[in-house]
Amino acid sequence: MTVVGFGFRDACRARANGDGNILELDLKATRSGRHHGLLAGTAEIRRLNTVGGVAPAGSCTPGVVVGVPYRADYVFLNG
Repeated sequence: MTVVGFGFRDACRARANGDGNILELDLKATRSGRHHGLLAGTAEIRRLNTVGGVAPAGSCTPGVVVGVPYRADYVFLNG
């Protein structure tokens, strides 16, 4: 499966959960490779109801890993 991501075209929808949360996404999936398995028929994946996930402000220090927790609901739609 190949997945191409797009933010929701409606800016109000993309920011529905506020500035402190990562954007909701609408990902389009196209078939590639073998067409079997649990996600073989997936045509669209949506990341909804996001909470957290925004990178901390300020500069980055090379080699330092910073965890940025978030929650989201993922919805898989068959085509």
